[in-house]
Amino acid sequence: MNYSFTSRKTDDRSNVDLALYECGAEQYRPNYHVGPAARDYYLIHYIDSGKGKFITKNRTYEVSKGDGFVIYPGEAVYYGVEEDDPWHCYWVGFHGLNTIQYLEHCGLNDENRLFHFDDDGLLIDNMSAIIQSSSNYSVPYIKSLGLLYIFFSLLTEQYNKNNKNSTNLSKENIHVLQAVQYIQHQYMHDFKISELADRLGFNRSYFCSIFKKHMKVSPKQYLMNIRISRACELMKHSDLNISEIARSTGFNDPLYFSKIFKKLRFHSPQVYKSQELWKQEDNSLVDKTR
Repeated sequence: MNYSFTSRKTDDRSNVDLALYECGAEQYRPNYHVGPAARDYYLIHYIDSGKGKFITKNRTYEVSKGDGFVIYPGEAVYYGVEEDDPWHCYWVGFHGLNTIQYLEHCGLNDENRLFHFDDDGLLIDNMSAIIQSSSNYSVPYIKSLGLLYIFFSLLTEQYNKNNKNSTNLSKENIHVLQAVQYIQHQYMHDFKISELADRLGFNRSYFCSIFKKHMKVSPKQYLMNIRISRACELMKHSDLNISEIARSTGFNDPLYFSKIFKKLRFHSPQVYKSQELWKQEDNSLVDKTR
């Protein structure tokens, strides 16, 4: 078996909760290696057979059948296979607004990049289904995305099974998840981050620190990302004017909306809408890399 698939690139990483970037499977040849090299998206490999190693941040992991590892964007990593027992592996690349949260639910973070899955047939069936649906352009993309969510569900269930004596989510995780859900549902209303912190029972400073720890951005930046992303969707799918779009996404001041929009999209909202610049994002393609 030797096949791969590269999906359409979504340049606007802040615009979606989770998106499939690429997926595939391959039988590596003996002594094959990749890197050190960096990517601009998340990538998980799962090993179906064979032996090899994965190196990141001066840490070396021995990886064999049933093991998987995650690669983070922007970090140079190396991985390679042994001469007498090369890998057959599956991979899935992804990105999105809440990617870090999904990985943490699976027990994957900056300190732990490796996982082991007991029932490899279950995970392989899921990853094979992702590949098959993604490579068939007559199949709606939402099916591939749904299978990707199931992929994370399987990894989360395995992690929880391995940690029966610990809570599935830390208290910090729960509070951050509550904040994320609140922002995603209330972004169109005018509220302050301090008010959100109060709702969760924290002072603003502590709330901002735990939010940034888990989401890698401040709550204010996350809120702005959500609002501007929703504004882009309204420009694409509605006939609202700029002032109406601003008010619909939580900006009472159209001038402030324009300032934030240009900061995040590098164009004024007027130019973005009139020139339909979202089409450039939708039509961007990426070459296959692993």
